[in-house]
Amino acid sequence: MVRIPVVLGIVATSAGWNYVEHVELGQESYAAACKALRADVEGADTETMNRLEIACDNLDIAAQLYGQACALAGDRFNAPADFLSTTAGWKAASRKQYYGLALGNSTHFHPYAPREWRKYHASALTRAMTASKTKGLDAVDGLQVALWDSAFADHFLHDSFSSGHMGFNRGASSVAASLAFHDRWNHKGRLVRDRAGRSWKTYGDGLLDEDVNADGRVHAVDVATLSIEAVLRAFVVGKRDSDSELAIWRALPFVIEAPEVPSLTDRILGGKDGVGHDLHPLGAINWPARKDGVVDVRTVVTGPIQGDAPVTAVLAGYHVSLPLLGTRAHVGAGVTIPHGDRAFHFAADIGFTAELGLTNDGILDHQLGAGAMWEADPDEPAGCLWAGYLVNVELGRSVVQIELGPAFVFPERDVGFAVSFGIARVLSAAGGGVR
Repeated sequence: MVRIPVVLGIVATSAGWNYVEHVELGQESYAAACKALRADVEGADTETMNRLEIACDNLDIAAQLYGQACALAGDRFNAPADFLSTTAGWKAASRKQYYGLALGNSTHFHPYAPREWRKYHASALTRAMTASKTKGLDAVDGLQVALWDSAFADHFLHDSFSSGHMGFNRGASSVAASLAFHDRWNHKGRLVRDRAGRSWKTYGDGLLDEDVNADGRVHAVDVATLSIEAVLRAFVVGKRDSDSELAIWRALPFVIEAPEVPSLTDRILGGKDGVGHDLHPLGAINWPARKDGVVDVRTVVTGPIQGDAPVTAVLAGYHVSLPLLGTRAHVGAGVTIPHGDRAFHFAADIGFTAELGLTNDGILDHQLGAGAMWEADPDEPAGCLWAGYLVNVELGRSVVQIELGPAFVFPERDVGFAVSFGIARVLSAAGGGVR
C-alpha cells in the first residue's frame, strides 16, 4: 500500500466539487480501479503481483488517502511537489492558502481543466512506467510520486464535469462575476455531450450525490476510474494502454448547452432568461461573465481643494447594467454626516462606469467612472460633478471599492476632488455563452 503523508485540517468548500466530493470521487475511483486491475492480473508472475500489492494492498485506506490527495491538489497545493514539503500540513489546513488559490483558479475551468488533466496524467503515466522497472522501496517511492501527479490530474478531471466550470470565459471574468456565475450554473445544471455521442445533465459542487445529478455522478466516477486505473496499470503491468487513454478523452464533456444569461435590465425590458438548444464546443473561447445585480454601501467625501470643509456622505446603492451600452449605472441614496455647522441632510448620487480591464486573474477590476452627487440642504444645496478611476478588489462575491478623481464642486463652483470607499456584494452575474 502507498501511504500519502498529508495532514488534514478544517477545510472550506468552494469552486469545482467541494472538498468532501473530491475525496469521494477520488476514493471511489481508486477502489474500483484496483478491483478491476486485480481481476485482470490475478495469477500473473511474482513481480507483477508484488507491484499490485504495493498499489492496492489495504485498499480501503489506500483509496481514502488517494481521495484526500485529489481534494488537496490544486485547491490547497500548488504543485505535486507540495505533498513532499514540510509545509504540507499547514497548506492543507490554511484558509489563507485555500482562498489565495481560489481567487486565481482559471485552470479549474473549461477549456483549461481538461488540458491540465492531460498534462499531469501524462506525467503520472511516465513516472508509473519508470517505477515499474524498479523493485522494493524504489518501486514504492516511484509509485507514490506518480500518484501525486495523478491526484492533480484527477482533481482537474473532476472539475471538468462540474457544471459551474463551463460555458463562460473565466480568464476574462472578474472573481466576483465568476463566482456568481459559477454558483448559478452549479445549481441549474448543464446539458453536455461527450465525443462518443453520450448526453447527460451534470451539476456542480454540493450536488454530487443528489438525485438530479445521478447521471452526472455516474459519468464522473466512470471516467475518474479509467484515469487512475491507467496509472496503476502502467505501474503494475509496465505498459501504457493508449486505447484506455483515448477512452478517457472521448468520455470528457465535449459540447455544452450554453445560453447567454441576460442581465436583470434585459429581463425587465422583455428579454428571456433563455435556455438554448444548440450545443457549443467547450474548447471554444466563450464570452465572460459580468457583474449584474450589485448592492453597496459607500462613504463619499467631496469638496473644493481649498476653502470650506468637505461634504461627507454615506450612501447605499445599487448597480444596474445598461443594455447595448456595455456599461453600468449606479444609483444611491443616504445622508450627509454633520460636520461643523453642517447638519444631517438627504443625499443622493448617480454614476456610470466603463471597464478598463482586469488584472491579477480578475481580483482587481479597473474602471473609469463619472457621475453626480448632491446634498438636499434647503438653505444651500451642495454637490459635485466628478470623474475618476475606480478599482474593485474582489474577494469572492464581496468587493471593496475605491474611487478617486477630480470634481467640479458647487455652490463654490470650484475645482475640487471626490473620493469614495465602499463595500459591495455581487448578487448575480450575466453573460457567458457562445455568440
